[in-house]
Amino acid sequence: MISRALDLAFSSIIAEQIGVVAHQKKLKNPHFQESYNKYIKVYEVLNSTLNKEQKKLLKELESAQNSMEGFIEEYSYRQGLEDGQTIRKTLIELGILVNGGKDDEH
Repeated sequence: MISRALDLAFSSIIAEQIGVVAHQKKLKNPHFQESYNKYIKVYEVLNSTLNKEQKKLLKELESAQNSMEGFIEEYSYRQGLEDGQTIRKTLIELGILVNGGKDDEH
């Protein structure tokens, strides 16, 4: 039961970080904007050439792709957290001070 509660809480944190924080950061990234603008242009050209049924299929494809991307984002975030712990442990084992981002002067 505790594991399930922790998983739900963790999922909520991940959703916030990916859905809000990371989203805001990517909107400020010029490389993301360039890629997104290219995507929109290609999508609009493709969409304008399709009939009604094909447009429906394109929307379904886009929805499925967005769903997959959500899983990939969550997996990547979780993997990054695991990798961070492994890196931190390795650095500590090597005798490298890992202080969680605080100044050494304190």
